[in-house]
Amino acid sequence: MLSESHERGVITMPLKIPIHLRSQTRDLIPLCCNHTDGHCLLLGGPCAQALSESRIVCKYFRDFVLPGEPELCKEIIQ
Repeated sequence: MLSESHERGVITMPLKIPIHLRSQTRDLIPLCCNHTDGHCLLLGGPCAQALSESRIVCKYFRDFVLPGEPELCKEIIQ
């Protein structure tokens, strides 16, 4: 069973990242204020977004980090 913090932090319906945008998306992960050395301060464990190459799985990343790159955000969240 997932912990309460894990349920809050991970998207139940992940957004698919097109192949040509995956490296740009991956480059944004260190900009997340909750990401430190591959771990997520909110989840108290591994960064779910860093573990996912093909989908946006983190609510915080989707809502606060990705919008910092409007064109990338627009292409992913169509």
